[in-house]
Amino acid sequence: MTKYMKIIICVVMATLVFTSCSKSTKSSKKQKQDDVKALTQVSNHMTELWNEVICEASWYAGNGTGATGQALDIDFVILNMDKYYNKVKDDKVIIDNLGEEYSDIKTAFYKAFDKATIICDHLREETPKPNEKLSYKDEIDLYKQYSDYFHKAVDDLKTTK
Repeated sequence: MTKYMKIIICVVMATLVFTSCSKSTKSSKKQKQDDVKALTQVSNHMTELWNEVICEASWYAGNGTGATGQALDIDFVILNMDKYYNKVKDDKVIIDNLGEEYSDIKTAFYKAFDKATIICDHLREETPKPNEKLSYKDEIDLYKQYSDYFHKAVDDLKTTK
């Protein structure tokens, strides 16, 4: 093998290694962007469930109104509850497929989802009445805690893209 052949082989090998590393970095960056996009969707669904169902039902039980003081048809809220709950339930697939680097986000989601299930089950069983103490108030508070953590973690990911 001539000196020039050795140099050409070294250049080709170096090019292959560099190209491979570059593609891996791009692939990893693209995957993170896709993960952030999916997690943003999950975060939005969790917020919808909170705003349209959990918060409204909680306020209704405490005050007889919606969260902003407006008249509220609680039966209509419950009638539409599954539309919001099922979005979050369907998002479990996204969360299940995340890597271990998202373990804190996954944990927050699963904890929030467990509380959402308990809350929605209570709402299906019994419609809240105005000025009534809800037996599942702690679950509502914990849903808020876990979902707040989830939202913050997703927002933090957006800033580190």
